[in-house]
Amino acid sequence: MCLAFLLDTDDQGIVADLAVNDPEPSVRQAAIWSYGFMGGANAVGLTKTRLSDDQNPMIRAWIRTLDPDPLLTWWVT
Repeated sequence: MCLAFLLDTDDQGIVADLAVNDPEPSVRQAAIWSYGFMGGANAVGLTKTRLSDDQNPMIRAWIRTLDPDPLLTWWVT
């Protein structure tokens, strides 16, 4: 979760890329959470895309547990 404390907007792109392209499901999950926590410009959109596109059923199940209110989601789960 340390990714969440990278606050530069350039870092947000790196974290978003990890959420989509990293081969490890645990890294993708941490990156999704981190991107939202750090205020990623498209955090909700990225999360919705991963819900439909991530190949790992555990990632998709985890996303379904997130609070539907994007202002609460990132640091409650």
